[in-house]
Amino acid sequence: MSSIGHGFGREPGRHLDEDEFGLAMMGESLGADAQAHVDGCAECRAEMELFTGSVGNFGLAALRWSEAQRPAAMPQKAAAGWRMYPAAGWALAAAVLLGVMVPVTVHFQHGHSAVETAADTGSEIEAGDSAEQIAKDNALLAAVDDELSQSEAQMLAAHGWQAGSASGAKTGLRERRR
Repeated sequence: MSSIGHGFGREPGRHLDEDEFGLAMMGESLGADAQAHVDGCAECRAEMELFTGSVGNFGLAALRWSEAQRPAAMPQKAAAGWRMYPAAGWALAAAVLLGVMVPVTVHFQHGHSAVETAADTGSEIEAGDSAEQIAKDNALLAAVDDELSQSEAQMLAAHGWQAGSASGAKTGLRERRR
């Protein structure tokens, strides 16, 4: 129990202090002695009315100020595509990862299995073509070479050049100048 609220220890005739005014403003009773002093003392009564009016005016001023303020528009987040659906983003990332990893894994497994199969059977994997294919390619190249040689000889002869000439001199050049 508060000695102020019940008036114990209060000197008669003493004015209310700030603590007693504060308690009165919070709705606590002042006690019989303090209340009798406020009722009989014009100075304390005026102070109490001034304090009560100030608090009331402050509340009224705060209310008017808040009413005068324009309501601030609350910022709204724009829908940010994938941010709205985080699970969809993760699902897309997983699908892309699988789309890349599955073909790579199959490719490497296929390559290793061919080497392992060849090693198991004891056969050698040839890097190039078979002997039959090489013979066919050589025959084709020889035929192309023969055709080019004949065409070259005909072209040189048509222009008066001698085929196989190391100096590249025209045949009959000296004969024409004489």
